[in-house]
Amino acid sequence: MHRAALKERGELPWSAQELLENELDAAHPDAQSKQVVEYRGKRYERRWVPIERNEGGLVSRWKDYWVEL
Repeated sequence: MHRAALKERGELPWSAQELLENELDAAHPDAQSKQVVEYRGKRYERRWVPIERNEGGLVSRWKDYWVEL
């Protein structure tokens, strides 16, 4: 079973970073790449990186994450 599914079911614990990113995603669901937001008195930037490319070399899947500034 996929790790995310195990975490969703409560069989694996979420890390502090995962919990924070879930909170940021809920608070700022429409944040764009490199957008800076403030959350609980701290500033965070939304970033995206490619995680999969198709046969033509174009990005087909992206991963988003947050970085504290």
